[in-house]
Amino acid sequence: MKIREIRPYYRKIPLKKPYTISSETFSDVELVFVELELENGIIGHGSGFPGMPGTQAALDLALHDAFCQYLGVPIVSFYGQCMEPLPTSVTIGIMPVEEALKEAVEFVSMGFRALKIKTGGGETAQDVELLLRLRETVGKDIRLRIDPNQGYNAQQLVQIYENCDVELIEQPLPVGSEHLLIKLPPLLRDILVADESLTGPETALPLTQYPRPFGIFNIKLMKCGGILAAREIAGIAEQAGISLFWGCNDESSLSITAALHAAYSCPNTRYLDLDGSFDLAEDLSSGGFELRDGKMLVTGRYEKTL
Repeated sequence: MKIREIRPYYRKIPLKKPYTISSETFSDVELVFVELELENGIIGHGSGFPGMPGTQAALDLALHDAFCQYLGVPIVSFYGQCMEPLPTSVTIGIMPVEEALKEAVEFVSMGFRALKIKTGGGETAQDVELLLRLRETVGKDIRLRIDPNQGYNAQQLVQIYENCDVELIEQPLPVGSEHLLIKLPPLLRDILVADESLTGPETALPLTQYPRPFGIFNIKLMKCGGILAAREIAGIAEQAGISLFWGCNDESSLSITAALHAAYSCPNTRYLDLDGSFDLAEDLSSGGFELRDGKMLVTGRYEKTL
């Protein structure tokens, strides 16, 4: 099975609407797409971001796609599906409280049962107020997850934890501050998610040493370089009893589908945050998964549409 040709192409895709995190505002996304053609005519597709490790991820996905087409099985079946469909969270960017509440109600009405709220862009008291009002608005059955994008210090983190009902907290402190996290209560560390501190297998292993700063690992294909590296991280986490949270950036449904296949092949997967393709004003692929009551179901390969 030889590769005949590799065809990359670049697209700058607008978002449906800009969104803000603690450090910046985004209105579009730059994506690289890859077509990898085999001698037998099979074409594997991949997608990622310009530069490493996004381009590496795009090639990894195209190779997986071509190989599994050759075998006649989905990627998740090749590795072995061991998870039932899980709910994905959908993201609310930093915005005024009333706008955030309105967006939360809209998402819940669409069937989502997990909301991820971007925080850390202002005073902690404002974040506490937002989270308390969100809980009052959406009720106790909706999962609330927060992502301050390294925007807190240890004192602010404890304040959020003690006053708000949240399921998990992504990377609250800046990279390099992990030693401060290990001084926090174990129950708090259990719901902390390593994101920017976790870039690949080489950074995963040190984060498993006791006392662990994070109880959950956020795996992004675009951050680690594709499915192979993602599954290596997952294996390290499994041995250490660490749960998996599969995340994304603003991405094509092509790479979101690949992440979903990888997630459902790992027994320690507990959380999904694979909403990246929902933000795109247009996409170059479709299919691959279906949303049902907020849960993501694998339906097969994506289809190229443009």
